[in-house]
Amino acid sequence: MKRIISGALVLVMLLSCFTGCGNNYNEKFIGKWEAAEMSVDGTVYEDYLGIPLNALFQFDIQDKGKGEWHSPMSGTTGSASEMLIKWEEADSDSIEVTAYIENDSDSEQSFRLEYKDGSLVMSEDGVEFYLKRVDSFTEYTQDELTNMLGNTMNSILTE
Repeated sequence: MKRIISGALVLVMLLSCFTGCGNNYNEKFIGKWEAAEMSVDGTVYEDYLGIPLNALFQFDIQDKGKGEWHSPMSGTTGSASEMLIKWEEADSDSIEVTAYIENDSDSEQSFRLEYKDGSLVMSEDGVEFYLKRVDSFTEYTQDELTNMLGNTMNSILTE
């Protein structure tokens, strides 16, 4: 009888160890986010060479440390080369993100997103990208994207 009780207690203790080890994910990070503006040396831009920033950066940050990075300009949404993300909280106001293409270990990119005044901010070499939470991503038709890219190339070539 003592063995049965001891065995049951060991099983309960083991199960409690497994249930207590899960991560809690802060809800303020979870959702759809897209780039709204960038700041370079104090100057704020809403586009990059005529291309709206939300056509470059769209993050779907999901619960359990997963998500996706969409970029309508790359034409990868829904394709095998779409960037997946894994994330974890670095502290109460920032997360460490690793973006990667599934089955391509050379594609990994890591960066930090910091929560500031309701935005997520990605900083890289003096440039800050501000992402705002949205209910749904801004969508572009293939013609709109082609025209944006064409206008950008024309402006570069004529300068």
